[in-house]
Amino acid sequence: MGEAWGLRELHTLKALAEALNEQATLGEALEAALARLLEMTGLQTAWVFLDEKGDGRLLRATAGRNLPPALEADDRRALRAGWCDCQELYAEGRLERATNILTCSRLHKARADTAGLVYHASALIRCKGKPVGILNVAGPGRETFTEERLELLAAVASLVGAAVERARLLVSAELRAGQFQRLAQLARAMGKVTRRPELAEGLPQWVVDGFGFDAAALWLAGEGGFRLAAASPWLRVKLAGRAREAPPPEATARRLAEAAARPEALVLQDLRRIPVKERGNVWRGSRSLALFPVVAGGSPVGVLQVEGRRTGAFGSSEVDLLSAFVAQAGAVWESLLWQRRRRELARAEERRRVARELHDSVSQRLFSLKLSARAARRLMRSEPDRAQGILAQVEELGGSALAEMRRLVEQLRLEPAAEGLAGELRRWVDSLFVPERQRVEVEEEGPSLGDPSPPVRQAALRIAQEAVGNALRHAGEVPVRVRLRWSPDHLTLTVTDRGLGFDPRARSRQGGLANMRTRAREVGGRLRIVSRPGRGTRVEAQLPLRPRPSPEGGNGRGS
Repeated sequence: MGEAWGLRELHTLKALAEALNEQATLGEALEAALARLLEMTGLQTAWVFLDEKGDGRLLRATAGRNLPPALEADDRRALRAGWCDCQELYAEGRLERATNILTCSRLHKARADTAGLVYHASALIRCKGKPVGILNVAGPGRETFTEERLELLAAVASLVGAAVERARLLVSAELRAGQFQRLAQLARAMGKVTRRPELAEGLPQWVVDGFGFDAAALWLAGEGGFRLAAASPWLRVKLAGRAREAPPPEATARRLAEAAARPEALVLQDLRRIPVKERGNVWRGSRSLALFPVVAGGSPVGVLQVEGRRTGAFGSSEVDLLSAFVAQAGAVWESLLWQRRRRELARAEERRRVARELHDSVSQRLFSLKLSARAARRLMRSEPDRAQGILAQVEELGGSALAEMRRLVEQLRLEPAAEGLAGELRRWVDSLFVPERQRVEVEEEGPSLGDPSPPVRQAALRIAQEAVGNALRHAGEVPVRVRLRWSPDHLTLTVTDRGLGFDPRARSRQGGLANMRTRAREVGGRLRIVSRPGRGTRVEAQLPLRPRPSPEGGNGRGS
């Protein structure tokens, strides 16, 4: 700074540092500092531009003090909307010296009162060695800007740069704290999910709603490559014409495969550098892209695609945040897989237990029954009375074996039967990957008065699967409702949707509809289909709990 500096200048810097530190916001701190600067230096007016994006293209007037009417008028419109030589030099990287005395083009062109101001001195505000803005002070003539004042101005600009850095760190810390708080909230929400399709459908929307990114999609890996599982609204529009089962374009498939094979995110900070044909399935407004592998059980099960509308949207903090989110999603996915496997293992273990009991209990009774029957046959002619007694024992043994067999068969069917037909249908629905808009709900009304016989159970299951499959394929993106209503001797199965509908008479002989009618008729039931184009579809099957001959003259069509 030189020997010309004295106690006054040092006192000025101390007062400015205090002003910058005492205020709650950066704008208030800058206003206070400018006021103290003018008061202690005798300069006439001052204002600050800050670089909003770091590229010099958007220099926003952040603070100003004692501005002349030409700059203060209309909510400082001249500073907000105009352009000056100092901004031009800053944007071009030519504002190199710490301080520069310039003719102010704003004041020169102004029609309103400029308070006699013509020149201003511009000091470059730096933060970690990088330009972040301009500090301008103005006076009535060049002689106003003495060497000491220019040195002081450069020192003040350094203090302002430190204040800007401190404010940005605070904002970043608050933002990061808020993001990780939302991460915790989303982790709790994921923990309540009970089905993998529900988790897959929620991930993209959680990224958009929870973290403020612009678009997201989830691609699931399979034997045939990747397929789209879910997408946020903007990407959903982009991908509307692509069937979920269809493979992605070659560029997307190649990039997804690369991302799935990586231990960390694949980040593209500027999509404009990539030819349009090579960008693949991205929203047209996106400028940056990040792909995160979703890993469950040590293997990639999919890739989460996240997009931002600005270049460089994925800094280290954003990547860390999303990586933590995806890791949590992978853990929940793995947990749901293990829950399903545990249920399957429990069913298998129950079957093995019942098989052992069949061998140890029923088989022994049947062996005794066989020996007794053989003895009775030998004694039938020679000792008929004794043979009759043995046959009575055979009858008793047969009844005992039959009762034991029935008990064990019920236990054998415990897992599928105790959960009931509704439970089996829900288990089948859980195995489907359908979007939330096409969710399938299974409801049960009335107590189940004993499980239907195997033929009726099979018929009901297959009719429900066919009707739900038809709705998912043809009804459009609408929910599907499966309802089981029990009565003392009947089961009424209803599958409804409010989708596109169709004319049942025009399709009455088509395979799927004909098969449902045949299955209902074979167990003595009836099937009715009600549908109209644009009004949705209702499939209703009325089935006896025990099969019986088909109703006379009925073919089960009902429509």
